[in-house]
Amino acid sequence: MADTQLTQIKVFCPCCGGERNHNVLAKVESPNPPFSLGYDRYYIVECAGCENTAFFHEFGPPWVLEYDPVTGEASKFASTSRYPACHQRQRLTFPLGSFFGNDYASDVYRIYDETYDALGNNLSTLCAYGSRTIIDIIVTHLADDRGSFPDKIKRLAASNVITTAQASSITAAFDAGSASAHRGWCPQEADVLILLDVAEMLINQFVINPARQQHTAEATTNLSARVPPRPKKPKSATSAPTSPSAPTTTDLT
Repeated sequence: MADTQLTQIKVFCPCCGGERNHNVLAKVESPNPPFSLGYDRYYIVECAGCENTAFFHEFGPPWVLEYDPVTGEASKFASTSRYPACHQRQRLTFPLGSFFGNDYASDVYRIYDETYDALGNNLSTLCAYGSRTIIDIIVTHLADDRGSFPDKIKRLAASNVITTAQASSITAAFDAGSASAHRGWCPQEADVLILLDVAEMLINQFVINPARQQHTAEATTNLSARVPPRPKKPKSATSAPTSPSAPTTTDLT
């Protein structure tokens, strides 16, 4: 049964980065079997802030209750699914200039975007392998495609491109992603977020920050061209030097 009355619900908005009020554009509650206490509700909503539109499915199973930790009052548990799916973790923002004529940065962004899609859909294995792929691409770009992954890490650490602590973190994350891809290891969400931390550390350091620095350098060069030069100080008038007066002598008689 459709409900055309406009209401608001508070749900997560990935564009605003948190829970926001959403206007309910349409709401449908599917009929339940007789004597059933559960429900299925479907919403088309629009964020009251950024006007981003999404579809939500709210399911309340009749046999599950949740309890208020303070009052102990029982209420029906409801699970909510969002489409398109997204995770509450905020994605990095890539400067637009980082892609111009840069296939390497474009590949990193594409895989990073797909990795977050996997995270939003609770596809932990795909997310882990996506993080591993990002790490592999950046390390290979920095160290050249020579030797094994540990050899590349050693070269980067020896040349001070990465620190010893970073080398350890990158190696651990890469091994975890390999275990997920090749040895059937299914990581938990907390494990996946650690892998993403390492991947995003490399993205920030070697993709985003260089692009921002280049943009800042170009912007400041253009700024310098628009700033009027400092006026020259006028030269002070100089007078002819005067000779010191001869000392006056007094004749003693």
